[in-house]
Amino acid sequence: MPENLINYSDEIMTTIDQLGIAKKQLKQLQEELKSEPSLSALYAPSAEKLVSDLNNRLQELITKQTGSVNEYANENVDIWIRIKGKGFNRGKGPIGQIGNFLNRLNIANAHAVGLLEKKLKNKLINVNDLLPSFDLVKTSKGSLKLGLKPSLDLQTIIDKQMSFFDDKEQNGFDQLKKIDEASNIALDSFKLLTKALAASNDNTEMDDLKRNFDEKDVIKLLYYVRELAPSNRSDMDEISFESPFFGKSAIIADRGTRKLLSERAKSLVQTTDFIEGKAAIREIDLDNKTVTARPLSFNNTEIDDIKLKFPDNVSGDKLMDIVSKIVYVSGFLNFNFKGEPIDLAVEDIELNNIDEDSE
Repeated sequence: MPENLINYSDEIMTTIDQLGIAKKQLKQLQEELKSEPSLSALYAPSAEKLVSDLNNRLQELITKQTGSVNEYANENVDIWIRIKGKGFNRGKGPIGQIGNFLNRLNIANAHAVGLLEKKLKNKLINVNDLLPSFDLVKTSKGSLKLGLKPSLDLQTIIDKQMSFFDDKEQNGFDQLKKIDEASNIALDSFKLLTKALAASNDNTEMDDLKRNFDEKDVIKLLYYVRELAPSNRSDMDEISFESPFFGKSAIIADRGTRKLLSERAKSLVQTTDFIEGKAAIREIDLDNKTVTARPLSFNNTEIDDIKLKFPDNVSGDKLMDIVSKIVYVSGFLNFNFKGEPIDLAVEDIELNNIDEDSE
């Protein structure tokens, strides 16, 4: 084994054991549903996918253990993201910028999953389980390429299937169906992200978003997708998304994409905009469920004094907890006809871990 490589032997043996169990479960499922082909067609794919995923995981571990790397050996990839720019070449790039991009992608993807759940009116297993795994592969000089496969955590699937076979519960089929739905919606969320990116200069895609989602949901989606495009401060010049599941050529985002997406959002509702920022909470009005922030800071902008309005389901105790605190806040900033900010309709808020005195 080459030097400085992690020893994966224990994980390889564990995966082999899991693969054996998965194959046994698949065979058992096929036998139990042999007389019910419609149910078999519905639930067998989940068990087959588990076997396939474990097979792929085993091959990946063996490759890592032996130290042999084939940059195009991993065929089990649904989406490719290519990053071009200064310092991004020979499959490498500034690790900090790559990490920040993947973090923004996770956040955007979680929001896209939430939108699809809202549309389907169906709460899936757990949004966190739907976030994609990322494999870094070398590619041609002058770029960096990320291979992505959105999927549920393998252990989650194993636990669900073990529960199904061990407990013989009536809801076992429902659990497997949930896993299938989760796998599908994970990929659909990426399609939604790329659709929103393409909407920056494609009226057809923008119209499709407006038909399928509320205006404010589209504004919020465009906000998170905008963060995936290169900024003026970034060394990234261009990011392209490629996948056979998109049914179209690569979708490309550059620095101009950010501006175009901002303009799209403003064209939907000119008197509101979705923001994320930091606020210093100074006053509270429990009767009207409002607090006063002095100041509210976001996107290199600072508002000296503004009201924050909370939903009716937010308790007075929660509001009391944030008085005289620094908080991170997101929501819809409302403007008057002159373009002056009126108030912020809060959607999410959390305490800053740093005390105000240390700011």
